[in-house]
Amino acid sequence: MVDNVYNVVGALSNTRQGFNELGLNPIIFVNGIANQATGGMMGVADIVGYGKAHFMAINSVFFDYSVATYPVGSQADAANALFQNQVPITMLMSFPVGDNLAWSAKRDLLMNLFSQIQRHNEQGGLFNIYTINNIYRNCVCVRAEEDQSDPTQVIFSFMKPVIVTESDAQQVKSTQLNKMDGGIKIVGDPPQGGAVGNW
Repeated sequence: MVDNVYNVVGALSNTRQGFNELGLNPIIFVNGIANQATGGMMGVADIVGYGKAHFMAINSVFFDYSVATYPVGSQADAANALFQNQVPITMLMSFPVGDNLAWSAKRDLLMNLFSQIQRHNEQGGLFNIYTINNIYRNCVCVRAEEDQSDPTQVIFSFMKPVIVTESDAQQVKSTQLNKMDGGIKIVGDPPQGGAVGNW
């Protein structure tokens, strides 16, 4: 199943078939409950059954930064005062129109999926999320809820943390130190009481 996702993503050519295939298996479990699977990964379709549910990204942010609110002495310093935020990805799960699954079977399928996601989280597993325009790696699933406009649909909220592994932490530290070293030094005392003219 996982190989199928990779093949579809690699060969997407703006075709309806390609989009539909991607929507069947876009959430990949990494490590956690997938430790025993080939490559330590398994697709969500391995749990719900291939073709039994469809997933679509309804909100996915490519990147998000915050700008420091303290006064800066130059544009170079301002550029060094950006902070990367966690990135949210929201996936909508629905059942194909005209399927023959009884609602009780769908409920059992959902309960099993919720249970597997919770086990995966508890074991420290992560998720790779595939959308048409991006691949989000090393995400965590933080929420699952009913779609208030359609109770037969479920909304899954994922978050891509800024720092996931020890190597990520080291890389962030090195990047920040390099920014500080490359920043333009300000001569004189910092401004007092918002007196920017002292810079």
